[in-house]
Amino acid sequence: MSTPPTGGGAATQSGTNYQNRVAAWVAVHILAEQDASPPWGLPSSTTLDFFRCETLEPVDDVLVGTSVPGHAFLQTKHNIDLGKADDSELASVIDQFVRQYHEHPTLRQRSPWDRPLDAQADRLALVTSPNSSGRIRATLPTVLERIRRLATTQATDDAAVSQDDKEVLSTIRGHISRSWQKLKGAEPKDSDVRALLCFCFGVRSSETLLKLTWHGLVLFNLALDMLPIELAPLATNCRAF
Repeated sequence: MSTPPTGGGAATQSGTNYQNRVAAWVAVHILAEQDASPPWGLPSSTTLDFFRCETLEPVDDVLVGTSVPGHAFLQTKHNIDLGKADDSELASVIDQFVRQYHEHPTLRQRSPWDRPLDAQADRLALVTSPNSSGRIRATLPTVLERIRRLATTQATDDAAVSQDDKEVLSTIRGHISRSWQKLKGAEPKDSDVRALLCFCFGVRSSETLLKLTWHGLVLFNLALDMLPIELAPLATNCRAF
């Protein structure tokens, strides 16, 4: 379950470390089963069942399988702001979300997630840290939650109340439209934008909690390495990664 190493300097290393910590946090949720509250607005009885890192999906950092059954596609960013440029990190994340939304248009079952996304079971999540801008950490999740609560007769823009809300939603809309047109050859309708955003969650993680979770799993694996030889077979089934 470990993430393959990558190159690219301090920024890349920071991002990789953060991705590893998010994966460790997911692993602890899996081990806790019903004792951990499900994230990303999933039903209260949901457990996390498995995860994969560095997948071949458009949203590729962490793929989580749930008991619903469903899947959460996580993109992790240690530090991200409300970038409006075409080449910003936010534009890249939204482009991955748009491509993931369209990646499996029919039910083919080459894998459990090889099917159209289901709004009740599946999630697209940007997981970030307190180092990211307030508009990403606080405003974006608030706007996304309001969108999910809109009546069917309301427009998506009704979810934006304050000026900050409007700027965040306008920026996200711009990135969606650009990526959608590039992929599909046409501008998305308001109903398309809303349908996509209903899958999206912005999650701010606790840096301290992620570090403790990561170090805890490292110590757990070290403890397994120190088991007496007659108990060694147990480690195969218990190892966290």
